[in-house]
Amino acid sequence: MIFEESSGKKKVFDIGSLKGVVYVFLRTDDVNQLPQNGYRNYWFDNIDKVLTNILEAQQF
Repeated sequence: MIFEESSGKKKVFDIGSLKGVVYVFLRTDDVNQLPQNGYRNYWFDNIDKVLTNILEAQQF
């Protein structure tokens, strides 16, 4: 994916003396209508799932 390493861990971007990660969330009415491949992990149809992903994110 764009913002993850091949291991699935969030990619850390170095910007000068700072480090940053990118979280992308796109909203749709029904995740099940999306293709199985591609960027499906970025889409959500339930805000609770987004909040869970954020709260469970590992620190870098």
